[in-house]
Amino acid sequence: RHGSTLLSMTDIATAAGVSRATLYRYFPQKEGLLAALGDYVMKNFDEGVRRAATEHTLPHEKFRAILQFTTAYTAQLKSDRILEVEPKWLLDTLKANFAKHVLAFNEAMAPVYDDIEQRLGKKLNRLYISEMILRIHESTSMIPGGVFWLFLPEFIPAAVEDLLQRIENFTLPVNTQRTKPVGSGNKK
Repeated sequence: RHGSTLLSMTDIATAAGVSRATLYRYFPQKEGLLAALGDYVMKNFDEGVRRAATEHTLPHEKFRAILQFTTAYTAQLKSDRILEVEPKWLLDTLKANFAKHVLAFNEAMAPVYDDIEQRLGKKLNRLYISEMILRIHESTSMIPGGVFWLFLPEFIPAAVEDLLQRIENFTLPVNTQRTKPVGSGNKK
């Protein structure tokens, strides 16, 4: 069924494999059930992203594991289907928890950011990067990720690592290093 008015407690009880009486005993109203679902989903995201970061020691492997978790979690949750059935609830839940997700993601990514900053010799705006990545992630709530989306956890960390190595190894040939700005030569 489609549309928020079509989702009923009977539908939920059937999908969950429990009787309506059991469902109503724990959740007298659909709003209470949706609130509990939101808390559960958000808590699992925060815990999962932190856990993904602890599974590896190398920064690029941590990055890949964190992206693999977020991609798999979205696919498992199928938030695009939730959007079809309960759009207001999904959007309100995402809005209410977004800042907390950014902080959890930022914390999990700290070793990755530390490594990048050390290698570049410059500070990153970590919260901005974390927010940008999560905004891209949350876009799959509206537009499901395609085949390319499934490869992002492999592609992005590898691309970042490649870019960092190129920056670290980049030197200008001796004969091309400038001592004066372009256009400051002698005029005759």
